[in-house]
Amino acid sequence: MTAPPIRPARAGDVATITALLTDTVATDPVAQRLVPDPAERQHVLHGLLADH
Repeated sequence: MTAPPIRPARAGDVATITALLTDTVATDPVAQRLVPDPAERQHVLHGLLADH
């Protein structure tokens, strides 16, 4: 069985990738300690990971 090919990310994928990374990093213990409030943490992380 062969794995399907992986395509490179495109500009249209940025919002989805940013949301995925934000959700993933938000559960990290270090992120939780740095920004204890969950809503604020999502906002801060999104700002750090978003395409500017």
